Amino acid sequence: MSRIFAPEPAAAAPRLAAVAQALTDAGAEVTVITTTVPGMTGGPETDDSAPYDVRCVPALRDRDGYIRGYVNYMSFDIPAFFRLVFSKRFDAVIVEPPPTTGVFIRAAAWLRRTPYLFYAADVWSEAADVAGTPKVMVSVVRAFEDWAYRGAARVLSMSASVSRRVSRSASGARVETVGNGYDSTVFRPDGPRIERSPCPLYAGTASEVHGAGVFVDAMPLLLTKHPEDKLVFIGQGADWSVGEDVSDIAAAMIEVFSAQGSSARRLELAERTRQRLSLQSVGARVADAVGAVI
Repeated sequence: MSRIFAPEPAAAAPRLAAVAQALTDAGAEVTVITTTVPGMTGGPETDDSAPYDVRCVPALRDRDGYIRGYVNYMSFDIPAFFRLVFSKRFDAVIVEPPPTTGVFIRAAAWLRRTPYLFYAADVWSEAADVAGTPKVMVSVVRAFEDWAYRGAARVLSMSASVSRRVSRSASGARVETVGNGYDSTVFRPDGPRIERSPCPLYAGTASEVHGAGVFVDAMPLLLTKHPEDKLVFIGQGADWSVGEDVSDIAAAMIEVFSAQGSSARRLELAERTRQRLSLQSVGARVADAVGAVI
């Protein structure tokens, strides 16, 4: 049960696909409940090569094509809840955040008298607090999160530090550190290569709590010594995709890869980035490099 799944470009998507594949290989009958990927003529359920069943439910997305924010999360959670309640018999459910999904699935699992396992890649309430979210909302997120943790047969933690924080926040939760897996059939050392000069690369969500701005802070100094280098961001995040002004994450960005959002939106971001770069101390040399990429 996840609002994102392969082939959607998100960090969790290939991991979840690998889990579904591994369970299928072990003899389990797997059904994935997720959403349709925007911009595709069909959706993940049209992939005939997948050995597991994929069912898509509608969900609201923002203008960049992401399911982000409480209303958007609920647009997935509610139909997913009813899908689960009225589905055929199942032995267990694996649930991907956000915490609202965990709350709905705990309720559905209770109605069906079936255990669920909840992934914890991070502690959302802590991230919301660091991002400056109003305290009342942080308290609500923490309550949702803790309730989902405590009801799970296992909380599958991505790291030892997350395990400690979950155990501290939700006493009694059964936490197991499993690590952050990946699809080794795609990400492998003998895979296809792109011949290019070395470059700093940030892959994943670049939100207020991830610290991706350190690349931007270092980039002007790097460009004075290596003007041919390119800072590459792959993914999405509030630090460079929203707001009236292009944020610091975008200020020294040269290449951005995001499969979501309209071409017009990406071009707008690139142009504003180029304009900001032209004001940097590295001068027109960097701006020309960005213009060439655009």
